[in-house]
Amino acid sequence: MAKIEDVTYFLTAFFTEREGSDLTEIMNCSDLVNSGYLDSLDMISLAVQIENHFGNKIDLTVQDTFKKMRTWLGLIELISK
Repeated sequence: MAKIEDVTYFLTAFFTEREGSDLTEIMNCSDLVNSGYLDSLDMISLAVQIENHFGNKIDLTVQDTFKKMRTWLGLIELISK
């Protein structure tokens, strides 16, 4: 199980690389896909990076996993479990 601090650092680095330094909107966003912060390629890239960094297999075909990938808190929950 990954520590929440490590997960937060990882996600901060991922989104900062793509969106810049202001993460307040991303962290409070209700849907990262509908808001344009994540597209389908980003989701696949993020899933691969999560697997490589934390060893968590992310199966985007599972509806619950896909839903969690769409929010900041969902991502933290998904990675830290």
